[in-house]
Amino acid sequence: MHAEDYFDLTRWVDICHGCHQSLHKRFNQPAAWRGRLDRCGVVASHWARLVSPARFDLASLLRARGAKEPTWEAVTTLAARSRRRPRQRFGEMGIPPGARLVQPRAPELEVRVVDDDRLIWRGEDHSLTSLTAKLTREMGLPTSRDLWAFEGRSLGVIYDETYGERAEAG
Repeated sequence: MHAEDYFDLTRWVDICHGCHQSLHKRFNQPAAWRGRLDRCGVVASHWARLVSPARFDLASLLRARGAKEPTWEAVTTLAARSRRRPRQRFGEMGIPPGARLVQPRAPELEVRVVDDDRLIWRGEDHSLTSLTAKLTREMGLPTSRDLWAFEGRSLGVIYDETYGERAEAG
């Protein structure tokens, strides 16, 4: 998760670890940040394109405007209500190493599970996220996890059965 404004913890954005690291490194490696956004097809109006490329002290600015820092109780209460779900683990989802994942729009792809979170395609090691992004760039395939299947069942459905469906906000 990431928040530019730590005074308002309801504004967290759920992003993958690699994107989170790149976001923090954007000050020292702006070309790498822009390249990641370009590779992922992020549009100009998306928040990731609008974050400041220059370092600044947002906390001091917000304090000067009267903002109060969140208390530990507020942080833990919000975390308890977080809708973030567990990281997908193929083994926990009943998908063993060596299993073939199918992309129904490109059933000829030979994608195999290596371990809990790694896949192999064309001899290259990938996460599901990185492989999906690569196939989107190279073949124009959609980016949803729901469009991958194991033994005829959507990974999204298998995920929900394993970890539970996302709780409604409230």
